[in-house]
Amino acid sequence: VYLPIYLQQKDTLGLSSGFASILAGGVVVIAGIVGLLVGGYMSDALNRRYAGARVLVCGIGFLLCAPAFALSVTIHNVAIFILCFFITAMLINVYNGPSTAATQDVVPSVLRASAVAVSLLLAHLLGDAFAPSLIGVLAKAFDPTHGGHFANNMAGGDLSLALLVTCVPTLVVAGLVGIFGARWMKLDIAAAQQADKAGKGLQSNT
Repeated sequence: VYLPIYLQQKDTLGLSSGFASILAGGVVVIAGIVGLLVGGYMSDALNRRYAGARVLVCGIGFLLCAPAFALSVTIHNVAIFILCFFITAMLINVYNGPSTAATQDVVPSVLRASAVAVSLLLAHLLGDAFAPSLIGVLAKAFDPTHGGHFANNMAGGDLSLALLVTCVPTLVVAGLVGIFGARWMKLDIAAAQQADKAGKGLQSNT
């Protein structure tokens, strides 16, 4: 939400509104596609050897994304920003395929659609439902002029700080949860498979 606004601030990159929107949208789309493909391929390849690979790939993607994101919102050179933000957008999309597959792995087959629906609902409710408002409130709080920086297109530092104190810790926590949580995937998958077998047994008896 705030990326085009951030790129237009005079104390960051000072881009025009048109170029900022094209740059932000173009990088997000291209890097997002790359991240989706890389995440899916890596998790499937590693999953043949390690049952927790899908969650592990999610965690590694989030953890590596944290420093890349921090660099993206502190660099004032357009070329370096594009490189860092491309890496950020790619890494933050690595989780999409593996997380959906992992969600289906750990529930009985009859609940897979519901499980994915609940996970997506929670992700939106706990994340992007209030995140833009939170960033805006923090950025204004960090502005010593209480809104003057935004009025004069000088709020880049305030936005950068708001993004750093919220997004970077969140990415680190998400990464660690994925990395350490991967060790329980084998047991969860086995439990889901056992539930499937029990369900089929009940159906055959009836």
